Amino acid sequence: MEPHQQRVVDEQKELDARLLKLHQFIGEHPGEVGPIFGKLPPRDQVWLTLQAYYMDGYNSILKQRIAAFYIAGLPPKA
Repeated sequence: MEPHQQRVVDEQKELDARLLKLHQFIGEHPGEVGPIFGKLPPRDQVWLTLQAYYMDGYNSILKQRIAAFYIAGLPPKA
């Protein structure tokens, strides 16, 4: 795998792990509220929810870039 490709893959894996933790903190299922998250001021809840939303978008873009490595004929090298 090319170094720049590996950096994208590593970044996506790290982001995925952070995003999972954030979703667990907020609440794992739609309509569910995490015990600590529910005690935060509404302003902080909104900020964390927005953070998760934008992190999801960023994660999606990284996944698309990784998929494009294959589509563009740049398969990762072993």
